[in-house]
Amino acid sequence: MAGRVSDGALKSFAAGLDFLALGRAFGKWLQPDNAGRRRSPLPILMWAARNRGFGRVQARAFVEGWGLANIRLVVQTFLSPDCLSVLFDLLQSRCGYRHEKLAQEQLNPASPSLWLRAFAEHPASTGSNIPRMQQRPFAEALAAFRANVTPQVWPTLDLRHWNILHHNLGLADPALPESLLWPRLIALPEARRGRLLADADLFNLSLFLGRFGPEGADRNPRLPGHLPEVPALLAIVRTGTLLDFAHLLLNLWWVGAEERAAGVVAALCQTAGALPADLAEADLRTMSFLLWTAWLAVPEGDWLVSGAFADALNARLGVLDLAGRDHLADWLGIAGVLALSSQPLPQWDNLAGADVAHAEKALRGTLAARDAELIRRLAGSFARFGDALTADFRFAAVSALGQVPQRPEIEPQERARAQVMAG
Repeated sequence: MAGRVSDGALKSFAAGLDFLALGRAFGKWLQPDNAGRRRSPLPILMWAARNRGFGRVQARAFVEGWGLANIRLVVQTFLSPDCLSVLFDLLQSRCGYRHEKLAQEQLNPASPSLWLRAFAEHPASTGSNIPRMQQRPFAEALAAFRANVTPQVWPTLDLRHWNILHHNLGLADPALPESLLWPRLIALPEARRGRLLADADLFNLSLFLGRFGPEGADRNPRLPGHLPEVPALLAIVRTGTLLDFAHLLLNLWWVGAEERAAGVVAALCQTAGALPADLAEADLRTMSFLLWTAWLAVPEGDWLVSGAFADALNARLGVLDLAGRDHLADWLGIAGVLALSSQPLPQWDNLAGADVAHAEKALRGTLAARDAELIRRLAGSFARFGDALTADFRFAAVSALGQVPQRPEIEPQERARAQVMAG
């Protein structure tokens, strides 16, 4: 069995490394890729700050290669709390930079703005190997946050800040959002809480509302702030994607504001121009999910979509290969939601190229889904093909529906499942 590598062997290996060049390479490695994504610097920062194989001279060379100006830019633009904690460990303990030097470089470890920015603007990574490394850095970062961030900052935060704080504090300690965050949010003046929601973009409003419904982790019985009225919600809808909009409708339903969600859907039937701009590129799965969340909100017996909303959806459906086998399961999901709402679909004939055999083949791979997507896909297959479906498939489908976990708190979903199982 291989033994522990000795300190001498590590130092001998490190002696052959060019730490100045390593620092330069690390700075380039931190640049975003073509899609704007960045890799977490935490593993390499921990190596530089805590590896026992090299000392202060090499650590300083690494930092100088990276460049203090570049480090300051990284701190300002994307460094999360766990990474900031390890960075200060590297700069102070390993490199020996004095407080005055770091303050001169705008890297003061006691700066409230640095810790607030890290916790409220830069979400920490949750990659496969990252959480295991984060425990100690997050504990140290949390101590610095508590020591340096004063109560005066809370009224200055917008909803995006609160969402990122929830994410980062939850990684530091799962109990912190409920014990630290929400009390401070609820303590804000009522008018300020209302503005938080009204001024949010679509993604952040939907994400925030999701904290308070049955699916949220906090189970907070009091939504801190008045929901925007329908005209304000329509303006917010334009700030995000179609998928964000679907989640907003779902989360409005979660927090008991289904009338508000239904009002948004009704308004869109009059003015589809309020729909997210990416509708023109939306895929079938997203459209199926959007119709499902809208169906949750619309009163039973009402048509799901009509007017301008229906025209916009049909325009998108009309340019897709609805008969293609790769799209068939998602197309049947759309058909299923419309069938559940007793609403006809003008493009129904576009499915003429997909026969029962292709439909059953496309759907058999989804029978293990055990979720709402399965319900709406099977609703579409039963409505479209009816008695033409084989007895073997119908038996497998009903059996799969019976294994979808019951959600009595989602009454429309249970009603839909019963309707589909009844054939």
